[in-house]
Formats: sequence, structure tokens, C-alpha cells
Amino acid sequence: MKRSLLAVTTVALATAATGTTAAAQMPVHVGVAAGATVPTSDVSKELQDQPAFKAKVGYHVTGLVEFSLPTLPLGLRAEVMYHDLKGDPQTFDDPILGTGSVQVDTRLIGGTLNALFTGGGIGVKPYAIGGVGVYNTQAKGKASGDVFGSFSDKQSDTNFGLNGGIGLRFPLGGMSTFLEARYHYIFNSSDCTNSTADFCVDRDNSSFIPISFGVMF
Repeated sequence: MKRSLLAVTTVALATAATGTTAAAQMPVHVGVAAGATVPTSDVSKELQDQPAFKAKVGYHVTGLVEFSLPTLPLGLRAEVMYHDLKGDPQTFDDPILGTGSVQVDTRLIGGTLNALFTGGGIGVKPYAIGGVGVYNTQAKGKASGDVFGSFSDKQSDTNFGLNGGIGLRFPLGGMSTFLEARYHYIFNSSDCTNSTADFCVDRDNSSFIPISFGVMF
């Protein structure tokens, strides 16, 4: 009986030690990133009697947690991001109704889970990244002038999306930094034909490319 207890205890301690060693070999890093967000789709569709609303180049900030697998060039990254893109104002001048201006701004908050593959090398290391995400997109419309009157309203929805891109890791001033470009595609097309909302934007699926500079800790 004593020998059995001793054997079980020995196995348990060995398993715990192995688990502790493995955990120590699986580093977890946190980081922050920021940069420009380049829209690659219109804010709205181009309808019969009005052109599509456009978005200007905006900005984003991102917080991330990265988990590396031991002895393998593979890892996982979880992110939370905020993007802000101002709309390109459209002006109207009607000889009967008068003048007016309409602008649609876009705010996007998302969370993604991604796989990482890092190439070899000393100093600068290339990597590929891709995964899935959930994105909350808010379109905020505002108008002024004689044609539309003055109003400000929002449309918000949450949808799934995909992303993929490439980046470079490199040391800078004693810190681990990276430069990255990624393509995001969100399945958030909307049709306002049967909508009862006061403000609704017809649009195709959205896409954008954030170009980021980040620091890992």
C-alpha cells in the first residue's frame, strides 16, 4: 500500500513538474498597436438617385495578447481594436430645394482570434497572420442645409468577418516591435428596402486595410 501511494505521488509530482516546465516554455506577451485604416469599400451602395458615400483614411488603436508555442514557429493572437473613419461629405445644390450637405462617418469596434506563422531569421523576422473576428460597425449620418434639414442619427450592427495579412518583427531601441498590414472583410451587407428605422444605410459587405506599428512587452 505504501509503495502504491509512493508511486502515485511520484507520478503526480513528475506530471506537475512537466506541466510547469511546459508552461514556462510557452511565453505570453501583451502589446499595443496603432496606425492608419484604409477603407477598401464604400460606406454605402450607389443607388439609382444618389451616389455611394465614401470614407476617408482613418486611424485605429489595438490591444493584443500573443501566445507562442514552444519549439514551433506557430502562435495565437487575440485582439481588441477600435477604428474611426470620417465620411467624405456630399453636397447638393438644387435650384428649387436649395443646398444641403450629407456625411456618414464609420466607427468600428472588433475582436479577432488569429493564427501566426513566424519565419526564421536573426533580427528582422517576417510573419503571416490570419483568423476570424466579430465586428460592431456603427454608421453615423449627419446632414445640414435646405435639402435635408438638420439631423444626426446612427445605424449599428454586429457581424462576423475574416482577416489575413503579413508583418515584420524587429528590435527597436531594446523593444520588440512590428510593422503589419492586414485585410479585413466583414459580412455586414444591409438592405433598407423593408427597414422601419429612421436612419438606414444600404451597403455591400465592408472591407478595410489597417497598417499598424506595434510594440510587444
